[in-house]
Amino acid sequence: MGDMSARLNLYTIGSHRPFLTQLAQGWLGGALNVGPVDDPLARIDTTFYLPTRRAARAFAEVLTDELGGTALLPTIRTLADADEDEFLIPQGSDPDQIAIDREALEPPNLATMPTLKRRLILTRLIGTAGEAMRRAMTDTNVAQQPIFPQSVAESAHLAKALADLIDQVATEESDWQALFDLVPDDHAAYWQLTLTLLTLVTQNWPSILAEEGMVDTATRRRLLLDARTARILAGDHAGPVIAAGSTGSIPATARLLTAIARASNGAVVLPGLDQTMPDAAFDSLGEETPESASHPQHGLYNLLATIQATRTDVTELAGRSPERQTLVSAVFLPATSTSAWPTLRPDATSAFDPITVLEAASEGDESLAIAMAMKASLAEQETVALVTPDRNIARRVQLELERFGLSSDDSAGTPLRETPPARLMMLAADAWKSGFAAIPLLALLKHPLCTLGQSPASTRTEARLLERLALRGLALAPGLDPLRDVIRQRAAERDDETIRVPAIRGQLGPDDDARALALIDRLETAFAALAFLDAAETPFAAYTEALFAACETLTTTDDQTAPSPLYSGPAGEALAALRLGLRDAETVGLSTASHEAPTLLEALLTEAVVRPERPADPRLHIWGPLEARLQAVDHAILGGLNEKVWPNLPTASPFLSRAMMAGMDLAIPERRIGLSAHDVEQALGQPKVTLTRALKVDGTPTVPSRWLQRLLAFLPEETGQQMRARAAPLLAAASAWDAPARMSPRPRPEPKPKVPPTRLSITEVETLIRDPYTVYARRVLKLEEAPGLGLPPGPAERGTLFHALFEALAPTLNETPPEAWPAAMQAEAERQLQALEPFPDIQALWAQRIARVLPPYLKAERDWSAGLERRIPERSGALDLEITGQVCRLTGRADRIDLYADGTATILDFKTGNPPSLAQVKTFAPQLPLSVAMLGAGGFRDVSPHPARAARYVQTGGNRDPFKVTSLDDAEELRELAAEAMAKLEALWATFLLGAPFTPLLRPERARDQAPYHQLARVKEWRAADESAGDGP
Repeated sequence: MGDMSARLNLYTIGSHRPFLTQLAQGWLGGALNVGPVDDPLARIDTTFYLPTRRAARAFAEVLTDELGGTALLPTIRTLADADEDEFLIPQGSDPDQIAIDREALEPPNLATMPTLKRRLILTRLIGTAGEAMRRAMTDTNVAQQPIFPQSVAESAHLAKALADLIDQVATEESDWQALFDLVPDDHAAYWQLTLTLLTLVTQNWPSILAEEGMVDTATRRRLLLDARTARILAGDHAGPVIAAGSTGSIPATARLLTAIARASNGAVVLPGLDQTMPDAAFDSLGEETPESASHPQHGLYNLLATIQATRTDVTELAGRSPERQTLVSAVFLPATSTSAWPTLRPDATSAFDPITVLEAASEGDESLAIAMAMKASLAEQETVALVTPDRNIARRVQLELERFGLSSDDSAGTPLRETPPARLMMLAADAWKSGFAAIPLLALLKHPLCTLGQSPASTRTEARLLERLALRGLALAPGLDPLRDVIRQRAAERDDETIRVPAIRGQLGPDDDARALALIDRLETAFAALAFLDAAETPFAAYTEALFAACETLTTTDDQTAPSPLYSGPAGEALAALRLGLRDAETVGLSTASHEAPTLLEALLTEAVVRPERPADPRLHIWGPLEARLQAVDHAILGGLNEKVWPNLPTASPFLSRAMMAGMDLAIPERRIGLSAHDVEQALGQPKVTLTRALKVDGTPTVPSRWLQRLLAFLPEETGQQMRARAAPLLAAASAWDAPARMSPRPRPEPKPKVPPTRLSITEVETLIRDPYTVYARRVLKLEEAPGLGLPPGPAERGTLFHALFEALAPTLNETPPEAWPAAMQAEAERQLQALEPFPDIQALWAQRIARVLPPYLKAERDWSAGLERRIPERSGALDLEITGQVCRLTGRADRIDLYADGTATILDFKTGNPPSLAQVKTFAPQLPLSVAMLGAGGFRDVSPHPARAARYVQTGGNRDPFKVTSLDDAEELRELAAEAMAKLEALWATFLLGAPFTPLLRPERARDQAPYHQLARVKEWRAADESAGDGP
């Protein structure tokens, strides 16, 4: 390269100019003073170093355009990583994606430790060390909970944080010995334990690297950069060398930039060095305080200090900064210098006319407005980019753009966990972990990639059959055999005329049973490899390999020649790469309980990133702040400008306190905020800028980003109002986009069937009084609510259990003496509770309730026994009534009828919920009086007409009152109530037979808020309209 010189060849390009274009023009125009540029053959000897792959690709395109489309280009390389500044304090970066220059350098020749393998090794080390410390320190009195991991998933989380810390220590060239030299007494007991754990792990890590013959990625990057620096210092570099766009935040990078800047044929071009900032304010950035570190120029100040240069040594390639950039510089002045704002603030300015401030009501409105702004820019033939660190906004905008027929990939990538193949894998893991519970299993079977050797349509059909036959209703015991058992049991019920088959299974037959059973067999085959794993402790590599094998079987189709969809496309390729990485890490020796393995796998899938393909429209981009560096567009949209999003506030390290980090000479976390601030400062120089934020996110009010607050506080109030006003048309358009042109309130439905129902049950009478539409939907439309998926036993099942218990006990009460009743009832209760074995918690709770019910219930039975001849449980009945010339049938079922020697009877209605009051019995809830009327008319099967001596509600199993009886003991009053209830029923029934509409919620008192047919009746829609109308004057 030539002899080193004392000269400094330093340049900067302001944010008001497109960096890469200005760089190309400056080089081709000879402004960089390095080498001949007129000779095309000589130009190829020049080497450019740029900070990212994206910047390198874009610079090659810019040079090609500047040289007329066809030309020999110089060598364009990245610096030693793709995302340089991510290694200042690594958070979420994937070192395997680092763009390491593979040119022959000496040293190093060591391989890099794969990220996945390192993660798993550290997970094992942390788990082992934590367990050892937990055993050794069981008596330690620590006010705070130590960070000892309680599971392998927690160990993996800490391993990620520790890997980042290892990279930070290597990047910032600290020394672990400084950690070991920290005085434990200087720190709280929590940090003493943390320090001990960290020491146990980090002391083992170097020996593991040595055994593997590898180095960490950050160490290798430092060695590569230092090797390049040494070659330049030795003059062993052919041709000119130019480094551009780097802030030198990594010490090794700063040394390389220093060498290039001082080389006789080298040049360094800085991004956006502020030349207008007052000297005193710029010099204050040298203090390593949170305020200074969070300033956008802090990194460049440190770089100049490393180079031993001042701003006067730096030449501005783009000419003098325009007014906007001068004012932006003032906006970002340190707090100690903002006293100068009154003198710097203009009375009025047009510099911010191209800038819009858009504050939307919600993140949904913000995303739609951004998409509409991008669409408008494309219509004006502009290039446009959304720049945001918020991946949720990026995904929302992608979806909104699709509504306009536009597509743009999020250049930051998509977590592998969010792609179809990985989703299928996690669904398979969840289904296995849950023992094939209804919801996880159905989610797996309905995934588009789950085909199990058949066509997608056939698999979906069989999944729906399995859902109807076995998965809807009460949850089953874990495993596939209970699914087979319930299908066979329900097939038998279908052939039993005494058992009512729910509508959801009413049209199914033996062929459907066979298809569902065949699907279960294929599932068993697919998961066979997992069945052999030890549930208590399994090698993680064995678990993942078995799960991959299961997913391969799950995704086979009827086309044997088709490639596996599991490994197709970018997401499938990323999943295959993860599998190879897990196989490579098989020797790590990490074991886990089967129920913990899916959590660890999910963490690995979340951190792996699927890189997008190039977008179809080169004018449309979605970038993260890192990807946007050095890029230029006509219209930049900075989205998500709220605190905790932009900037993303640094999180506390689980391993090191701030004081401990200072003791190791590690950079304070606020330096990351400074890098983000520099991104925003640079973006404000684009020709047209839109700044967006949501006033509420997930319903919670937000705080504007500190940078947006500063901008609006500094500028004249009128300028801020104008920037907001420019967003008004866009916000109005976004608000109107999904709003209907005209909205007419939905009227309350009033169906009048041509053939009203002529059959009702006694329990439906209350429903007919309160909510006639439900009777219409059930009796006329023949609709029946489908049971939920895999439900735990609830109030209905508790009621069924108590009813079954009392029904089974009736013969015992009839035939055995009272002293035998307690043992018989206890035995029957235990038998009934066996059905709850899949739910041990509920089983225990209900067993306690039964135990509380037994003593008072048996005492009541003894009190009722005087003159009692026979107890008749669960007896159905019917009465035919002639109403408006039609024969109508009223059906019912008595929980129990007690017949007495004097020819009278008592009706018992067992309730596990609250029974109706006497007033409600006389009006809206006439079930008991109607049962008395049916008893008196001889309507119950095999029970002759009997006058009622009493009617009782027997409430059992309550929390406060385990047993409570509400009794109507006046026979004359009962007779009158029964007659009155029957007369009211006939009159009500007649109104509907004569054409009255079956209106929903006619009398909403005590009507269920979420009744099964409310959605069908669109209750919320017309009810809201009615309430709004009622709010008027």
